[in-house]
Amino acid sequence: MTVASGLSYGHTNRDRHAAAAVALAMEKAGLTQVNGIVLFMTPDDQTELQTSLRSAARTGGCTQVVGCVGPGILTDEDWVVAVPGAAALVFGGGIRLLPGVHNPLSLLLSNSEIGRLLRNESTPLVGTITADTVGADSFAVWNAGRPTVDGRVTVTIDGVRAATGLAQGIRALNEASTISNARQHDVLTLGNQPALESLEICQRELRHRGPGGDDELIYAVIDDNNDRLVSHIVALDSAQRSVTLAERVAVGQRLWWGVRDPKHAAREMSDCIDELHHQLGVDPQAALLFPSVQRGAEFYGIRDHDLDALLDRFPDMPIAGLYGHDQIAHVDGRNRILQFATALALLAPVPD
Repeated sequence: MTVASGLSYGHTNRDRHAAAAVALAMEKAGLTQVNGIVLFMTPDDQTELQTSLRSAARTGGCTQVVGCVGPGILTDEDWVVAVPGAAALVFGGGIRLLPGVHNPLSLLLSNSEIGRLLRNESTPLVGTITADTVGADSFAVWNAGRPTVDGRVTVTIDGVRAATGLAQGIRALNEASTISNARQHDVLTLGNQPALESLEICQRELRHRGPGGDDELIYAVIDDNNDRLVSHIVALDSAQRSVTLAERVAVGQRLWWGVRDPKHAAREMSDCIDELHHQLGVDPQAALLFPSVQRGAEFYGIRDHDLDALLDRFPDMPIAGLYGHDQIAHVDGRNRILQFATALALLAPVPD
């Protein structure tokens, strides 16, 4: 399986990082020309974007350059946030990037909610909705070496077998309940219980677990079809016994309360790697990794556990990825879109 990664970053020669990342990957793979390039870049002067894309395509001798800008990038070499840089994964041999959504795996990158339109697609997807930490800034997305008009790209990774999964990173404090009464952003009742009463029970349990329980921020996690939305709690109404959320809610949705927990997230990520390795049936030879911009070293402390866990399990495996706002992967027979999660695709050669 001919695939390799490259990483280039720094405050000088910013318009050369894309070409440099591709060149480094090609050198590792022993290629003079590639079949396809997945290229991720950090935010930079947009006037230099087209120059960078042309240089990457020229270096690889390939017009099929797909990717996007995001708050941070990563490869098996390192992760880069708040510094100009580019990460590339190049494909040669029998692996190609084909337009559209087809089996065995398609890469989906989007800078807006348009990505949710593909949630019912049966073909396995992996990717991210790219935005900043609050989902406000939309970043450039490109296909065939050019920025897309609609801010979205889907390409099939042909010539591989793949396993995809998601590590959520939210520790549940209770069982999910159906929203039985709601008004716009207000959750009035969960099942037969006032929403505020359900939340207060979880708050008391956190306090009983020891010091720091009062300081943990509780989120509402809303399961809506194939999407899982994580919402901040905006206000509590003691008179109505209701909870107001940042996200709109509707009767019939499932909701549970949870907290972001680095130890729980680390265990989930390790379990996800184990499960996907089992599904694949062989050791992977490359990976695409899409952590939430709310994870990484800031969440875990010092290092990015998601990337480190993957490298500890499969040293020297080529990896490329991007920190984004929402994460997309095929789980339990359907494509899911989650927040605060990490999406992972392990790639291996097609059996002879």
